[in-house]
Amino acid sequence: MRTKHVLSAFAFAVIAAGCSQADSKPAAANDVKGSDVSYVAGDVVLGNKAAKVQIVEYASTACGHCRTFHKTILPNIKRDFLDTGLAGLIYRDLPTPPAQLAAAGAAVARCAGQEKYYDVLDDVYTSQGEIFDAARTGKALDAYVQVGARHDMSAATIEACVNSAEVREEIIRTSDLANADGVTSTPTIFINGEKVKSHDMNNAAIKALINEALGIETPAESAPAESTESSEETTIGSSEADQ
Repeated sequence: MRTKHVLSAFAFAVIAAGCSQADSKPAAANDVKGSDVSYVAGDVVLGNKAAKVQIVEYASTACGHCRTFHKTILPNIKRDFLDTGLAGLIYRDLPTPPAQLAAAGAAVARCAGQEKYYDVLDDVYTSQGEIFDAARTGKALDAYVQVGARHDMSAATIEACVNSAEVREEIIRTSDLANADGVTSTPTIFINGEKVKSHDMNNAAIKALINEALGIETPAESAPAESTESSEETTIGSSEADQ
């Protein structure tokens, strides 16, 4: 898969110039010390890892559709199912073009560690426009440094992180899982191993699917949960992965 080749050549000099449950049991997350930076290895579970419903999201920090999912749908899943302990969610990286930027965003979240992983990931998505603007002027590293600073990560840590071969291997690991699961676009969601169809990528349908997995009947007249960013109910598209 082309993503692996792109990541194998991943270095910030390139970024500055310029989206199976294959393993149904998640690799346990551990904060580890690499040769040049500390990072989280394995799958970080948001919510209840022992819940009846487990959600896997394949996404890319460079994917606009993924940003929309993270800002308009995920907050509702978190409020209704993750924070309540009814479900758990694992985020897995599948970089989309420009893969170098996508990998860098994934790396920064990894280097934040387990406790801050999802907070930093959310910040990267929130800052996606600024990161792309900075990349056009050769200042992508500065944009990631700004993200890191908001989470007490030093500039030296960010630079080491995005150039770390060990962190890169974690991103390749999740990309390989996506490949084994037949995932070719982001965001792609699995609920208890069942892929969510493209026409169901909206608040109302995803809520109904999770309720179904929980054995809860969703009233036909139920309105979609109101988003924290937009109340407009839209079905999210997808970005092709760099295969």
